[in-house]
Amino acid sequence: MSSHTDALVAHKHPSDFEGAKIAMWLFLFTEILLFGGLFILYAVYRFLYPVDFHNAAIELNTALGAT
Repeated sequence: MSSHTDALVAHKHPSDFEGAKIAMWLFLFTEILLFGGLFILYAVYRFLYPVDFHNAAIELNTALGAT
C-alpha cells in the first residue's frame, strides 16, 4: 500500500486576481458616479428652487418619518 496521496489543488492564475481587482474598482467608480450625480442634482435643485423646498419641509410629517 502506498503512502502517497494525490492532492487536488486548484491553481490560481495571477490574471484572476487582477481581473477581480479591476472589476471591484470599476464597480466602486460607477457607484461614485451614480450617487455623486444624485447628490449634485439634489444640490442644484435645492439651490434653484429654495421656496419649493421650504414649502415641502413645512408639509413634512416628522412624526411619520421618525417611526
